[in-house]
Formats: sequence, C-alpha cells, structure tokens
Amino acid sequence: MKTWVLFIAMAASAADSAIVGTWSLRVARSDMRPTQLVSENVAITQKDAVTWHYVYDFEFKDGRKTHNEQDRIFDGKERPVAEGTVEVGKHPDAHNWISQRFKDGKMIDERHSTISADGKTQTVQRTTVTATETGSQTIRESIVFERQ
Repeated sequence: MKTWVLFIAMAASAADSAIVGTWSLRVARSDMRPTQLVSENVAITQKDAVTWHYVYDFEFKDGRKTHNEQDRIFDGKERPVAEGTVEVGKHPDAHNWISQRFKDGKMIDERHSTISADGKTQTVQRTTVTATETGSQTIRESIVFERQ
C-alpha cells in the first residue's frame, strides 16, 4: 500500500509542476544581449521528483535551426556537464528553479527561472561571467517566455 501511495504522490507532483509545458521566447519583452535568434521554443517535462527534461528548438535570422535536448537535475548536488564544468540545480519552491555552472570553482553561468503566479509567464534571470584580459565581465539578462 505504501508503494502505491508514493506512486500517486509522485504522479500528482509531476503533473502539478509549474514549469512543465511548452514555452516560447518573447524577444520584445526580454532584456538580453543582441542576438541572431528569431525564435526559441522550450518544451519541459518532468521525469521524476528532481529531474526535468528540456527540449530546445532555436531558429536564427539566417534561417538556421537547431535542436537540443538535456536533462537537468534540481537536487542541490554538483554534477559534471560539458567542457570541464559542473552544474548545481536547485528547486527552492513551486515557482523557482536555479541552475548554476561552475568551472575551476568559479561560477560562470546562473539561470534563475521564475514562473508567474498565473502560470503563463516564465522569466529567466541569467548571469554570465566570462574571463577577460583584465579580469572578468559579468552580463545580466532577463529572458521572457510565454506558455503555449
């Protein structure tokens, strides 16, 4: 009986996750670096209590299209990702997801996704830190998506 109850609770939790769905980039509502990006669609599904599957489809001004998929784990633990970096994902409450990437112990990227109270808008506050000849440069962006 306990297994059955746990299964029902996990299924309800996944279905109720505010970030699950298909999201479309709203360039005009976003404050981001100049981009060649025309559109971005992100589909997010939840695999289990701490893992979400992201499917990204991008279209650029020159007509190129790209497709990318990745699993992101939001349990507060470090996990190796591409090019010698580690990622830490946190899910502090029902409407917030935080993903941080580190290289050589220094944060190089942070994305804080917040779902609006009505569930229609996802705002991603992104901070990127890049090395320069004189130190580092920090770029902050606010990227807005609408639920489809």
